[in-house]
This record gives sequence, structure tokens and C-alpha cells, in this order.
Amino acid sequence: MNFKDWLELYEEATVVSGPFTFYHGTDTGKDGEVLKAFMTQGAKPIGGGHGQGGGFFVHTTPQAAKTHALDRPNLTTNTASAGMPMLVAVEVPTLDFSVWDLDIEGHGADLLRYASKRMPRLNKLGAQQLVPQTADYLSKDKGNTPGQVNFDKSRKTKFGTLAFKTTDVGFGYRDPYHKDYDPVEDAPSAGTGSRLAPFYYAHKDAAADRHQKLEKWFFTKFYGKRNLLLKYRGTEPLMVRQLLIHNGNDWVSTG
Repeated sequence: MNFKDWLELYEEATVVSGPFTFYHGTDTGKDGEVLKAFMTQGAKPIGGGHGQGGGFFVHTTPQAAKTHALDRPNLTTNTASAGMPMLVAVEVPTLDFSVWDLDIEGHGADLLRYASKRMPRLNKLGAQQLVPQTADYLSKDKGNTPGQVNFDKSRKTKFGTLAFKTTDVGFGYRDPYHKDYDPVEDAPSAGTGSRLAPFYYAHKDAAADRHQKLEKWFFTKFYGKRNLLLKYRGTEPLMVRQLLIHNGNDWVSTG
């Protein structure tokens, strides 16, 4: 089913019925402080988003979250790794895209691919200034100060300029329409989220209902078929279903 047909069938803009289990890869923190926080407070937005705005970041597959926990710094607090790698499984009864977003960094290529195919529709949004609440949200993350997004001047052939090119600094991605685009080599990584965040949230400010329907459509289309990355921006803590710690040999339950 294509997106146009999907829009005609579904009226509700934001909610997907669950329950769902999502996974967060991090570590136990100095003196186990991160582990204790999850045990007593649940899971809630804490860390920043490397320029895309803060939140609680999750994977839809445990394998991806475990890899993150073993290979990267603490995503929960954006600090250097401390303690032992940890997997946090959270249970979500429903997925409401008024408080959940796609991880912009993780799905940068998907966002560019969609936008490149639908540039005439984007052009109609004109010059979009972020609403104060959105600008404030992004500006708190590593000093990002987003300005106006000129959708009316966006062009498919130049859309890749929103992101770094692989050859520039060794990371980033090309426009998915580029003849040399490679889904592995050009996958987005740290630093590119800040380039796409103003575009993503300006689109949400300009057309919130459609934006949330697109997020829901993307999730339902690919959930269970590939690992998806999501960001929770709500205020209520998520229920922690399970905590696993890697003891150097295997993942074990905290009990």
C-alpha cells in the first residue's frame, strides 16, 4: 500500500496500538548511578541528541541496542562510558507520534529519500520559521541555533547539501539520488543530525498532522522488518521491563 492510499484509510494521525518493547543501549554509570536511576525512576529523556534535540533514544531490536552499549559512550547521559554495558528494555502500551520522533541521525537517509521524491509538495510549504517552542528545544542541544528553513528553494538535485558528503570528513551521506549513493558507506552518523533537525522540525511545525501520519506510516511499514531508531520526548517515565548487564562474557539479568 502506498502512502497516498494509506492516508485515505486512516484518520487518526498519531497513535499505533501496542504493546511494544523497545531497547536502549547504555552503561551502568559511575558507581552504578545510571542503573539505579532506571530501577527507581523508570526511563525518561535525559541526554542530548548531538544537535537533533534531546530525548530517550531506543532501538526496536535488542541486538542493535546491545551493539551500541558495547561499542559507544553512555547515550543516556552523554558522558564517557563508566561501569558495565547495560541493555534497558522498556514497554510502551501505545506509540503516540505527538511525543515520539524518528531518530533523525539514524534515519537521515530515509528522510532525504522521501523528501527528494516529494520536492514539489515540500516547495509549497514556503519559507518556514521554527515556532519558539521548537527553536528553544533544539537550541538547548549543544548550542544549536536553527533559523528559517526555505522549503520553497529546496531542489532535489541540491538536497544533499543538507548533509555532509562522505568524502568531506569521513562520515555522513550523499543525497540518495546521487549516482554514487551507497546505503552502507553513506549511512548517517554522528554530526549529521544537527543538519537535518531544522528541516525535520520545520516540516512538523508547518504540517503537524501530515508529519505525524508520515512517522506512523514509516513505523508501521518497517517495524519488524528492520531495526528502527526512535526518540521519546514525553514527560512521563516509560516502564522499564528488564535490565541486562554485560559481565564481560554474556548478558545477565540484574534480578
